[in-house]
Amino acid sequence: YPTDFTRDIVPKPIHSHNDYWRNPPFYHALSHGATSIEADVYLDGSTLYVGHHPHSLSSSRTLKSLYVLPIITTLHKQNPAPVFPFSYQNGVFDMDPTQTLYLFIDFKVLPEQGEKHVQDTWDAVVKALEPLRRGDWVSYVRNDTLINRPVTIIGTGATPLKNVREMEPRYIFLDAQLSDPGDVGPLEALFASTNLVSAVGEIKPSGLDERQLRIIRKQIARAHERGIQTRYWNLPEWPIRMRDKVWRALVEEGVDLLSVNDVRAAAEGAW
Repeated sequence: YPTDFTRDIVPKPIHSHNDYWRNPPFYHALSHGATSIEADVYLDGSTLYVGHHPHSLSSSRTLKSLYVLPIITTLHKQNPAPVFPFSYQNGVFDMDPTQTLYLFIDFKVLPEQGEKHVQDTWDAVVKALEPLRRGDWVSYVRNDTLINRPVTIIGTGATPLKNVREMEPRYIFLDAQLSDPGDVGPLEALFASTNLVSAVGEIKPSGLDERQLRIIRKQIARAHERGIQTRYWNLPEWPIRMRDKVWRALVEEGVDLLSVNDVRAAAEGAW
């Protein structure tokens, strides 16, 4: 079976938060059907290292080695030479070849590094993504229309809005602030996200209360009215029963991506 690398994997609206903690990165999330992954990047010299903190970085863990090359390898496996000609490229999921993979890139810039380092990081990300762009694998905007491709790049963290807006063609999109998206449009920010605890306050073991659910409902509705998808991060991890209640509530309220650290538990859906 030519494309059996991801055969039988059902795509699910799960975001593998801090995906580089998974073993192995990218492939663990892919094996459980997560349609979104996240990499934090630190620029040192000309290399983008992936990790949660500066002290966690190593020469073997780069944006290129952990994400760009494995994604391209997977896409080549899912797009073998066809027996019959066709005019589209498959995504990473064999069960739904039209499903895009969201790659969130969190720009990490230390306070003392300043605006020049933000620009240098942007330039390095653009360069690192060039093999994906050159292969026509990445979603982009053309004539005020989003052209969906197998991979969609979302910049979060210190991603500069000015650069996103000026990019032509635009193929890096913004992760806006869900609590206050500002004036960004749906072709600039495909997603808006926020820290769940900052948005609703302390979450009790019984789960989200009605006041907290109203806040979530309002934020999601406001983003959806503007054509922007939603995500919350900093979800509780323990107790497990509390975590599961929060997951279930967010899905029921219409969140577009469920941001999790335990991808396997989220994918199994026994919550």
